[in-house]
Amino acid sequence: MERVHRRSDRKHLSNPPPRQLAKVKRIISMKEEIAEETEQTPSVRSPHCTHRKLGHETFQAQRWDSSWSQCWEHPHCGRPVCRSDRCVGTDTLPVHREEIHQPAEGAEVGARQRQHHTEHRQSDHGDEVLRVVMFPVEDFEASFQMLNHCAQYFLEVKDKDIKHALAGLLVEILVPVAAAVKNEVNIPVLKNFVEKLYPTTYEQCQKKKHALAFFPLVTCLLCVSQKHFFLSNWHNFLNMCLSHLKHRDAKMSRVALESLYRLLWVYMIRIKCESNTTTQSRLQNIVNSLFPKGSRNVVPRDTPLNIFVKIIQFIAQEKLDFALKDVVFELLGINTKTKILCPERMNIALRAFLVIADSLQQKDGEPPMPSTTSVLPSGNTLRVKKTFLNKQLTEEAAKSIGIAQYYLNVRRALDNILRSVDMQVGRAMMMTNSQCMNKEPEDLMTNERKPKIDLFRTCVAAIPRIVPEE
Repeated sequence: MERVHRRSDRKHLSNPPPRQLAKVKRIISMKEEIAEETEQTPSVRSPHCTHRKLGHETFQAQRWDSSWSQCWEHPHCGRPVCRSDRCVGTDTLPVHREEIHQPAEGAEVGARQRQHHTEHRQSDHGDEVLRVVMFPVEDFEASFQMLNHCAQYFLEVKDKDIKHALAGLLVEILVPVAAAVKNEVNIPVLKNFVEKLYPTTYEQCQKKKHALAFFPLVTCLLCVSQKHFFLSNWHNFLNMCLSHLKHRDAKMSRVALESLYRLLWVYMIRIKCESNTTTQSRLQNIVNSLFPKGSRNVVPRDTPLNIFVKIIQFIAQEKLDFALKDVVFELLGINTKTKILCPERMNIALRAFLVIADSLQQKDGEPPMPSTTSVLPSGNTLRVKKTFLNKQLTEEAAKSIGIAQYYLNVRRALDNILRSVDMQVGRAMMMTNSQCMNKEPEDLMTNERKPKIDLFRTCVAAIPRIVPEE
């Protein structure tokens, strides 16, 4: 196998990165390369690990595995590396000052080593991903010093696969930071990181070959930027996301939607919007793109409805009247007073109203930044569970949380939807119906009926909270 640090890679770099940065390529390399490397015959056999760090601002990223019990020669520096029952190989990344890795002798030393490596997590693929330390500020700055080195390498490297892999790695590191960062956006090292990466990344994400990999990175950079930087740049990228919602590639439209609702969270929750006129214009543009007027569907299609529910929830956090009157009422058909059944839209509207009412009653405060529903580069997924109220929402309770003027309209709409859905799929799919006898439920679940059944389920689930009008 060729060495990861090849001479051919260096010719593309104006200033070759330090040895530590070259080793990032091993962390993000393909699983097959890692497997091939681990099959090499050990050239050094020593009872202890004598591999030392290459710099005073590095840390040891180890992979734990009980299947190895011998030492081998490190492929990059040639020093002997321990492959005992506690440590399988070592790579180095510039992060922050740590103690030099010492020989693993005794259970006490092993326990200290395990505690030492809690700042990164191990994936199913064997990759290591750094977790930025938010406090103290010195550790935060040191972590972004490392990321600035990675950013420089990202800008200089020409290989598309390496560039995309680095983009995915940076996204996974930055997502937790974006969810927690507040005043840290003003720290110079983070500010420089964003300003260094954003112009080139935004320009390249407009190219078809980079769009899928770079959209999430541009989103993360905006999410960790300062307020004036965000407001100066987000509308251009927002328009790009909206234009990709109808992309023929389902993956691209999904990535554009997830970028949109993370940006919207920052805009509504962290930035607290702009002027009323500008905010109204931005939100109306987003709503019209997701729920086109005159259409019965949502854009993009075949997308989990929970994303649309979250978008309405984020809008309601600062613009409750707009979220309920201009979005929820429109989706329920209250404003147009039509009898046409739009299952997906009505499902989203009912769920959004329930979530908003529940959040106001429980005084949850600001909703957290949306977690990813896709698999991260490390193989991890992020999900959050929440418990909702199941007590009836009375008129008095609705008045106390400021939604009384919308509550009666929603109750009336729920009553009409229940009657309509019961007529179309409830009674029509009863086993006493002659057309349904001797048929399996899967045979009755056609593409046309499934959204209506999902809406029926939502209506029934909403009844403990919202009692339909008699």
